[in-house]
Amino acid sequence: MWIEITLFLILTILILSHKKLRFTRIFKNYFKIFYNDSKKEDSKKRVCIYDLIMLFVFPLLISIYLVWCKKILIIVVSDLITIISIMSALLFSLLPLLISLQKTENARFNKAVEETFNVISFEILLGIFALFLLVFCKISQGFVLNILNNLCYYIVSIYIINIFLILKRFAIIFTYKLENNL
Repeated sequence: MWIEITLFLILTILILSHKKLRFTRIFKNYFKIFYNDSKKEDSKKRVCIYDLIMLFVFPLLISIYLVWCKKILIIVVSDLITIISIMSALLFSLLPLLISLQKTENARFNKAVEETFNVISFEILLGIFALFLLVFCKISQGFVLNILNNLCYYIVSIYIINIFLILKRFAIIFTYKLENNL
């Protein structure tokens, strides 16, 4: 039990402390999408609390409930590993498509492309982290397994919600492309 915790902490510290492996820019860019575009000139951009609750608090409540109801994740870990691996590979293949889109005069289109790129980058990072957690779920027992189950439920919930976020942003991008015959 303590071996898994120690191994996980050592890997996390090594990854986060290495200068070339820090992901702070991806996190900063992802959280920029939660700012409201205010229509008033005198008001500042503010974080949309509803978005944060729906994307982070709601999945946390779901994960706590599922662990409390003893819905053990260990049964579907292999399936989740496969699904997240395939989805992450598909998301990687979408990044060149977004990069190839040319900027236009439409600010909403440009913003949608940039935000989609940021969400996909975050989603890939989240998928990699979820894969590590799922592997640790397979080898853990007892109290550590409950904590990892909670984390896995939480991250998989955020992963699913972000898939819908990406889908919405792609709908904006391609609707604009179709309407303007680009």
